Order: sequence, then C-alpha cells, then structure tokens
Amino acid sequence: MVAVFIGVGVAIIALVPGLSGVWPAIQSASTGWVVAAVGIQLVGLAGAVLFVQLVFRDVPHNLTWRMGGGMQAANSIMPTAGSTGVSYWTLNSIGWSAGSPSARR
Repeated sequence: MVAVFIGVGVAIIALVPGLSGVWPAIQSASTGWVVAAVGIQLVGLAGAVLFVQLVFRDVPHNLTWRMGGGMQAANSIMPTAGSTGVSYWTLNSIGWSAGSPSARR
C-alpha cells in the first residue's frame, strides 16, 4: 500500500506541469532531515493514538490505533475538522452516538 502511494506521488510530480521544480528539491533533500521528519511524524502518530486510548478507555485498542492513525492522516489534509470527522465516523460505526449513555461518560 505504501509503495502504491509513493508511486502515485512520484507520478503526480512527474506529470503535473507546475511541479517540475519539486523533483530537484526532492533529489537534493538531506537523508538526515528526511529521517528526522519521519520520526517526528511517528511521534505525532503515537501521541494521537495515546490520546484516543486515554479518552476512550472502553474502545478496543485495535480500533483506537485505527482511529488515532485516521485522525493524524485527516489532520494533514483538513486540520481539526478532519480529525473530528474521523472520530465521529469511527465511533458511530461501532454504535456510539452523541446521545448514547456510553458516549457521555
């Protein structure tokens, strides 16, 4: 799945005319900075998952991992509203709603 996303990203950079200057910048990127950026993103992901696990203690851990990861991904596209939407959709899919007794704890 990751390889597909990388392939799509490379294809978009190569095919969209206005992005021709991006490729040289990617090629000249420092490996250390790229590794640092990936590490920072992983710390952010772990923080999002931990936050979800602390707030929703009754939710199974496999769901909190997906929910935290989805929130982090949605925040990169649409900050705040994206993570709120993912949270609502995930909880709604397991039967929680704003009016249910489980949601008011």
